[in-house]
Amino acid sequence: MMKEILLITKDAEQAAEIAFAGRFAAQNQLKLVVAHTRAQKQKNFQPEPVLVQNASATKDISDKVNNWTNQAVLHESSAVVKPRIIDAARFNENELVAFIRKENFAMVISSPSAETPNLQDILNQLSCPLLLLPELLPSIPISRMAYLTDLRYCQQPVLNNLSKLRGLSLLLAHVCQQGLPDVSPAYGEALFADTIGKRNSRFELFFSHIKDTDMQKISDTLINTLRVDVLVCVNRQFHFQQLWGDRLPDKLPSHITIPVLIYPN
Repeated sequence: MMKEILLITKDAEQAAEIAFAGRFAAQNQLKLVVAHTRAQKQKNFQPEPVLVQNASATKDISDKVNNWTNQAVLHESSAVVKPRIIDAARFNENELVAFIRKENFAMVISSPSAETPNLQDILNQLSCPLLLLPELLPSIPISRMAYLTDLRYCQQPVLNNLSKLRGLSLLLAHVCQQGLPDVSPAYGEALFADTIGKRNSRFELFFSHIKDTDMQKISDTLINTLRVDVLVCVNRQFHFQQLWGDRLPDKLPSHITIPVLIYPN
């Protein structure tokens, strides 16, 4: 059976979020479920089909991460996704988590403004990743992600899950965990090549040794220079805390202008 993605959103008026989730679901050959956290104005609400673009990309990416260019030739074909609609207005936090677990979704998508009971507490109980959306959503197929991690603590289950996404190029962005001595660039390259690089051949995987420790500067480089589409981190681990502290914010920081994919700890 084809697995599903759950979008948690306020109501049917959040057309941009629904369209983005529809494109992402179609790109990865998944079905879409939309859970509205506000009661619908119309009693007999019928979901409108979401017109999305299925896209496969051929990318010309240099071996040098610093030249990780944004050249993609997209071959697009239209697809219509009719999402399954769930009225979640009556759900409390425990009921929403129970519903997510019962349905065994591949991913949950939401935004800080989705009026969920408590997004951080829900994230703490998930067994699937949460894609956190910014206010302005990307209109292109998701093809480039950057996984923020210390190379020595990079989680293979995260890489295994990311390898299921279609057309993905992943940058493993090594940022030394606070309080630990950093690895040398040469050792980091060798460790990556001999371990993670060898075990993950199902998608394009690159490595970057980042010496900076200022997460705002790191994010700016990844987003605005390397043009990544999504940042990846693990719930309540070091890089998650560098992004926004112990809990998800009510609003994403101004320098985080792309979605963030957060894996359970």
